[in-house]
Amino acid sequence: GLKGALQMAEALRQVNPNVILVAGGPAVRYVGTEFFSRTKVFNWIVTGEGEAAILALARGATDSVPGAATCQNGNVIEFSSKDTQLETLPFPLYSKQIYPNIDEFLPVRIIDDSRGCFNKCSFCAHPFLNGVTRKKSPKAVVDEMESLLLKNEISHFRLAGSNPPWLFLLRIAEEILRRGLSVQYSAFASLNNVRSEDIPLLAKSGLRGLFFGIESADPVYLKKIHNKKNHSPDIMIQTIQNAMVH
Repeated sequence: GLKGALQMAEALRQVNPNVILVAGGPAVRYVGTEFFSRTKVFNWIVTGEGEAAILALARGATDSVPGAATCQNGNVIEFSSKDTQLETLPFPLYSKQIYPNIDEFLPVRIIDDSRGCFNKCSFCAHPFLNGVTRKKSPKAVVDEMESLLLKNEISHFRLAGSNPPWLFLLRIAEEILRRGLSVQYSAFASLNNVRSEDIPLLAKSGLRGLFFGIESADPVYLKKIHNKKNHSPDIMIQTIQNAMVH
């Protein structure tokens, strides 16, 4: 948690006063530069998405880091950044040089298929942190699956998107079937965004788990408290039952 992370950072600072410490993640992004009012132990905090900031810092940037902020002599300096274009990101590198015990991991890999969400549920940070849904092309998602399957014999995946659009999932499934890949994967979904009749095709492509967000079967409560509208309870039950069958 945050408390433990701060304690580790402070311990590192004591051991090596000149080390560059960077904080990021949902907690930091949520509070933004107010984080510096809690601690001054970090040289930088990442207030945007992390790819551009980490790359700049790794290359030795000291004065301008996109999507990050620093506090110098009590003055907070923040640099803006654009949302990451997911299609431009390289495949993750899984190697024993980086992960010496990688063979001991569960043979499952996370695919960064999409970020953000089209819902605006009052309890969820995803729209606040990542905005409206951005997604890779279905081809790019399946390219990554196929690469891991052929190079590393990994055939189990989880799509990382908090709520990938339903038609996007269908296009991914169709691309998997077109290539004849033998994979299994899971994804998140919202019960205002599903079509029960599509589940057999998804299952045929290797989809083995759908994590539905129901929140409440009471539409009034759902709208007033969660700012959300699902399908009717009958359709929700039908969808869940269909998913369990397949």
